[in-house]
Amino acid sequence: WSEWLAEKTLHTLEEVLKDGRPTWGEWLAQAYDDSLKVVEDVFCGLVEYARVHPLEVAASVLVTLLAFGVLVRLVPVVLELLGFGVEGPVEGNFAAWWESMYNGFVPKGSLFSYLQRLGMVW
Repeated sequence: WSEWLAEKTLHTLEEVLKDGRPTWGEWLAQAYDDSLKVVEDVFCGLVEYARVHPLEVAASVLVTLLAFGVLVRLVPVVLELLGFGVEGPVEGNFAAWWESMYNGFVPKGSLFSYLQRLGMVW
C-alpha cells in the first residue's frame, strides 16, 4: 500500500510539472528532464532496496525515530549547560560571553538569537 501511495504521489507531482512545462524556457525544461531521469532511477532503486531488505529499512526508520527522540531530550540539557536560560543568558556562562561579543545588539535571525529563543521556550 505504501509503495502505491509513493508512486501515486510521484506521478501526480510529475503531471503538475508537465502541465506547467510550456511556460518554461529551454534551459529549465532540459534541467527538468535531466533531474526527472535521476529521480526516477533513485526512486526505483529505493523501492527495490526496500522490497529486498524490508527489515533493514524498518530498522533504519526505527533507529532514526529513536535518534530524534534522544535529541529532543538532550536539547534542553545542552542549552542549559551552554547558559541559555528561561530569562536570558545566565551570568558567567558561555551564552553570556557570546552575547557580550555582540555589544548589546544581537542580530535578528542569528544563531545566538535562535538558541536563546529555544532556551526560553523549551
